[in-house]
Amino acid sequence: MTKDKLKEEFINSFGEEKWKQEEMLLKLMSIHKKLAKYLDVEMIPVVCEDIEEDSRFYFKEQYIIISPLMLEKYSDAAKSLIHEVRHQYQQKCINDPNTKENPDLVRLWKEDMPKLFNPLIYLNVDGNNPYLSNVCELDAHAFSKWYLKEKYDIETHYPQFEYDALLDLFAEKYYCK
Repeated sequence: MTKDKLKEEFINSFGEEKWKQEEMLLKLMSIHKKLAKYLDVEMIPVVCEDIEEDSRFYFKEQYIIISPLMLEKYSDAAKSLIHEVRHQYQQKCINDPNTKENPDLVRLWKEDMPKLFNPLIYLNVDGNNPYLSNVCELDAHAFSKWYLKEKYDIETHYPQFEYDALLDLFAEKYYCK
């Protein structure tokens, strides 16, 4: 079967939107491969599903979901993938007594990671989002921003200026050596 015929049959069965999502997931494979090697983690499945957040790492099952909205733009898709693979790396470091990662950072991850599994901790009536101050989240956001700029010259920014500046400071402290 030719590539064009395969595409035509796929689109007839699943629709053009799903084809575009699959094409973007395919584009992300090279980033995933390089990132897995860089962080010394295994490549895990990455799928597209409708979810409320941009992306999600399933710690127990070891796979990543990226929202279709994030797959519309390459930089958003890459940022989501890198963010979730960083969570995979955090988990690996926490469970590896011989990790080469900064021990202070691993200790902070170990303290905050259980909070990722219990979103009720973050219910807040004053409009603040303490989820973003979780060190695991802060690290994943900072790392994805730093990695995209460092390795692909793709600049991303968090919408809130103060948090974006915090990501830069975090990256400077832990990744710029």
